[in-house]
Amino acid sequence: MNETSQTIRSRRSIRSFAEQQIEFSDLQAVLEAAQYAPSGGGAQPLFSVIQNEDLIEELSSASKGTMVSSACDVD
Repeated sequence: MNETSQTIRSRRSIRSFAEQQIEFSDLQAVLEAAQYAPSGGGAQPLFSVIQNEDLIEELSSASKGTMVSSACDVD
């Protein structure tokens, strides 16, 4: 099995996250890497990082409300 196939087969999605926030220097490194990653048509996306739990919940509720009012299925 080649390296690409092995990587694909060993991928996992993690849905359980640690409570602690990422160190600022690590966050900067991840965002810098993302900024230089390839993107469709060379249109680099804008990234927002929100670590405030109350704001995350507020945004989540607002987006669910928007989906409900636009007749999208929300679980």
